[in-house]
Amino acid sequence: MRLTALVDGLAVQFAAHDGMMNRDQLIDHVRTVAAAEVGLTLAHFDGVGSGATVADVVATAAGAPGASTEAALRQLVARHSDAVVQADPEAWLSTWTDDATWELQPGKVLSGRIAIGEAWVAAMKPFAWVVQSPAVAVFEADDSSGNGSGRVTVSEVFRRKRGGQGTMLGTYHDEYRRVDGRWLFSSRRLHVIDRS
Repeated sequence: MRLTALVDGLAVQFAAHDGMMNRDQLIDHVRTVAAAEVGLTLAHFDGVGSGATVADVVATAAGAPGASTEAALRQLVARHSDAVVQADPEAWLSTWTDDATWELQPGKVLSGRIAIGEAWVAAMKPFAWVVQSPAVAVFEADDSSGNGSGRVTVSEVFRRKRGGQGTMLGTYHDEYRRVDGRWLFSSRRLHVIDRS
């Protein structure tokens, strides 16, 4: 849909402004945007036509995700953090795969969505509220396999029910998997930078 709108817009500009760009430049612009949509560059297509197909190129490309995958992963992180703020275990658990792992402390790994959910509910009990803000997120994904990884740095501010406010700054090292069209966490490992 977005690509179609872009082509239409460029065609109008091309037709309305004689000399603005020639046909080859228009095609290069469209190819660049189309490649970016799926997380590729034009260099990925250099072999296409001499034995390799576009599907071959997409299947072997790993790295920066396409625009739609990037948006979906950012939405996943946002939904996860919002569920923390709302103290909503159902929403929070909906961001995990059934076989996920969660490591909050080095060497202490929880396995499976149910165990992770029970641990999260118990971990949230001492808090009157928690605000988790994902500040920096970097993703890599393979759209064809539906797997990805990333780092998400979060800051948390919280108030304990017994009084006292605290903070935590940490980076999650994540693995993602697309399940039934939705990106979910398959693994999260927390590295605490600072806690007070």
